[in-house]
Amino acid sequence: MLKYKNEKSRKFSLGMKQRLGVAAAILSKPKLLILDEPLNGLDVEGMLDMRRLVKRLAEEEGTTFFISSHLIHDVELTCTRIGVVYGGKLVDVEYTSNILSQYASLENYFVSEVDRNGRI
Repeated sequence: MLKYKNEKSRKFSLGMKQRLGVAAAILSKPKLLILDEPLNGLDVEGMLDMRRLVKRLAEEEGTTFFISSHLIHDVELTCTRIGVVYGGKLVDVEYTSNILSQYASLENYFVSEVDRNGRI
């Protein structure tokens, strides 16, 4: 990464901007970090690295992550608990392992929660 030290970030690819943003966010060792689509623009290797980083910081540093993502499979592989926000309200929070023991997939769980909370 040192080869990019004199580059302007506006010239970075989307994946490089994602990495830079997360790096800047974790510098101060926050207890809570909110990430919106953190895997967007990353290649497969970058996605694996990001998942490992989130898990490591959660385990070793005690960092809590709120991750907003439509990539359900990546949420399943990364998060220990899942929250469903519907209509601007948090309607349920559950451990990923409990959800997967009761539902065939996180997609089924999400649809069930949305239906239960009055989807139009």
